[in-house]
Amino acid sequence: SWVVSTILAGLSLLTPIILISQFRPVYTWLIDFDVFEARLTSTQASQQFENVLRYIAPPFSSELDSAFFSREDILHMQDVQTIFKAIYLITATLFISLIIATLYRRVNIYNHLKRIYAFLGIVLLFVLVITAIAWQEIFLLFHQIVFPHNQYWLLSPETSNLIKFVPDRVFRALFLILASSWGLIAVI
Repeated sequence: SWVVSTILAGLSLLTPIILISQFRPVYTWLIDFDVFEARLTSTQASQQFENVLRYIAPPFSSELDSAFFSREDILHMQDVQTIFKAIYLITATLFISLIIATLYRRVNIYNHLKRIYAFLGIVLLFVLVITAIAWQEIFLLFHQIVFPHNQYWLLSPETSNLIKFVPDRVFRALFLILASSWGLIAVI
């Protein structure tokens, strides 16, 4: 049924976002904590970033250090946290819905997976090509769509420790990792 296919598509898109956003080795590989050499030890910078990761993950109880992060950093991360809360909630709802649909209707998930992943594979290829051609424009458009009510996401490299942690190249790499995981899901 289309309901199960939609649930599977949602789970296939959202679950990798959750997993990759909290996979610490990716950040260790991508982020140069030595950029804070003058003000912080590498360990202190690493602790600040760990706090950022806890801030966007359940139970969402971590607070950002206002002595370290700018006002704009914190306001932007509040918006990001709201998005992650929605992602976690939607993913949990979809997972529970999938269990109910599977038990109730005795659905063969494999047939749905083949159709959904064929479609997602085509969409993924299109997104990858467009993003490779126009990364900056796509990144800007994404932020304009996701954060239409403010411009806190326009962080200044001079005043923002958040942007020093995650410059453009980190987001590009994270997107490629995410897109690759979607591609692997589509192929499998």
